[in-house]
Formats: sequence, structure tokens, C-alpha cells
Amino acid sequence: MKATTEKAFEAYIQESMAERGWVTGSNMLWDKNRALFEKNRLHVTLHILCHLADSSTVDMVLSLNGIPLCTLELKNPATGQTWKHAIKQYTV
Repeated sequence: MKATTEKAFEAYIQESMAERGWVTGSNMLWDKNRALFEKNRLHVTLHILCHLADSSTVDMVLSLNGIPLCTLELKNPATGQTWKHAIKQYTV
């Protein structure tokens, strides 16, 4: 299924490039950029220590190639937690 999706995406890109008059087909720049793109790694890390003084943690960190992009503080409405609790955790 993945290979089919990739082929369909590649065909779409090739068609879009042809409509704009760009050179289509395999070329070294396209192949190099695609190879670099495929090396990207998205990581999801749970419970990262963020304050050494009180040992508090951030629930989730999303990183791309080891570079943190954002942090997430997860809340459960069933236990009465809201987004306001998350903001309070970030500002303490």
C-alpha cells in the first residue's frame, strides 16, 4: 500500500511540474532532495525532565532529527484537568 501511495504522489508531482512547464523525469537534484527528505526522522518522546529543582516533566516532546520542535502537556477532562492547568504548569 505504501509503495502505491508513493508512486501516486510521485506521478502527481510529475504532472504538476509538466503543467507548469518545468522539466520532469528523474534528475539528480530531485533524487538528492528526495533522499535527504527520506532521512528525516520524527521522534515522539514522553516525560522529559524540564525543571531540575522540582523534578517536573513535560508530557511529550516532538522532535525532528533530534531538534525539539514543540512540547505538549496532555490533560484529561475526565479527571477535571483543562488547558488552564497546562498553562499553569508551563509558567511555574
